[in-house]
Amino acid sequence: MRKSTLIVGSFLLASGGVLAACGSDTDSSEASGNDTIRIGFQTGNTLNVLRDSGYLEDRIEEEELDVSVEWIEFDQGGAVMEALSTNNIDYGNAADGPGIFAQAQGREILYVGASFLMKKA
Repeated sequence: MRKSTLIVGSFLLASGGVLAACGSDTDSSEASGNDTIRIGFQTGNTLNVLRDSGYLEDRIEEEELDVSVEWIEFDQGGAVMEALSTNNIDYGNAADGPGIFAQAQGREILYVGASFLMKKA
């Protein structure tokens, strides 16, 4: 479980600056000191591991970044897509179906993915 947390946490940290910028309507010169990354998650998906472990917040603190994380729970993937397309969250995780339907409706959604090659035992 620690390895999956590390993988997801590293991915989110690496893309954190991009994610924070995606949901921001303010000019960088207007931004106050602390930015918030709003992460939408569904009960039972992989982001729960990251949220429950506190790993992302620990890494942000270790790196001395001026960023906070707000976790927002959704009951289904369609709601995650809606929140993404209306800039109510900066990053979310849902199955492929809700994303396909959101794109078919013309919603502007940026897909971010990461995959690591697993060694066979």
